[in-house]
Amino acid sequence: MKISTLILMITGLVLIGLNGCAPLLIGTGAAGGVALSVDTIRLERNISYENAWNATMETLSEIGSIRSAEKQRGKIEAQVNEATITVLVSKQPGDTMAMDVTARKKGLPALQMAETVADRINSQIRKK
Repeated sequence: MKISTLILMITGLVLIGLNGCAPLLIGTGAAGGVALSVDTIRLERNISYENAWNATMETLSEIGSIRSAEKQRGKIEAQVNEATITVLVSKQPGDTMAMDVTARKKGLPALQMAETVADRINSQIRKK
C-alpha cells in the first residue's frame, strides 16, 4: 500500500472519529468524489439517468463482470479483481445523478477500489 494512501486512510478515520460520520472529500481525479463511508465513494454529475446507467454498465463490463443489474432500482453488482462492487445510481435535486460506488474485498472495505471504479465511470461519462 502506498504511503500516501495509508496517510489518507488514517486521516479519514481520524476525521470520521472526531466528526461522526461526516463525509470526506477524496481526490478521485477530476471526478471530485466524496467518501460516504469507509467503502463508498459518491460521484455526482449533471447527466441523465440513462447516461449515468449506461456509463456505469459499460465501465463495469470493461473492468470486471456484472453479476446483476436492476435498472428500475438503479442497482448494479459486479466482480472486479476479487472485489465485490455495488453501484447505486440515483437522481438528486436538479439534473444531478449520483453514483454511489461501494467496494468490498474478502468482506473488508476497499475504498481505493471504489475510488478507482468511480474514476473509470467518470472517464466513461466524459467520453460521451
